[in-house]
Amino acid sequence: MKVDLITKTGNKASTKVDLNDEVWKVPMNGDLVTQVINVYLDNQRKGTAHAKTRGEVRGGGKKPWRQKGTGRARHGSIRSPLWRKGGVAFGPRTYKKYKRIPKKMNNLALKCVLSHMVSGDNFRVVDSLGFGSDKLTTKAADFLSKVGFKKGLTIIMLSSGESKDKETAKAISNLKNVEVRSARDLNVYDVVNAKNMIVSKSSIKEVEERLS
Repeated sequence: MKVDLITKTGNKASTKVDLNDEVWKVPMNGDLVTQVINVYLDNQRKGTAHAKTRGEVRGGGKKPWRQKGTGRARHGSIRSPLWRKGGVAFGPRTYKKYKRIPKKMNNLALKCVLSHMVSGDNFRVVDSLGFGSDKLTTKAADFLSKVGFKKGLTIIMLSSGESKDKETAKAISNLKNVEVRSARDLNVYDVVNAKNMIVSKSSIKEVEERLS
């Protein structure tokens, strides 16, 4: 499959880019994509919520009153969940559980969402994103305005070498609704959550090697 190549000035180049159909032309599997996203979001939970039980709350070592003869209900501790400032029954506990998706399933889901992105009008391949060394954020904003995307989050995928260029990456990330991802770190949620996507020419080879 061939797609247009955009120069960093925002114009179409005379040449086109070849995309591997095994990665960029895969039919959508909605159930698989949903499963991968749910696992990803579950793994983002920190699991730090923690409520103290009656055994962890301070105090309550002495029985409030004798068992019989007072006319009041029997109690063994003022730190029972029935009491004010007592422990919490069935409250949240600190935990961290990781769910795992097989690599083949994860890669197939990523192929599905990338193929869906390419099939629309919100995908661009750019020759290079090097903006020089002066007014980087201004140049990056000018480039995005020339690309002609609609409003919404834009994901820019760079190769490993390009993502190490801190000045360019920082200039792009300074823009509103724009996020930078490396081809090695791109995940299904990033693509689904984005409205538009720009990939550098050099990052295409990396993501194809990763998913092949």
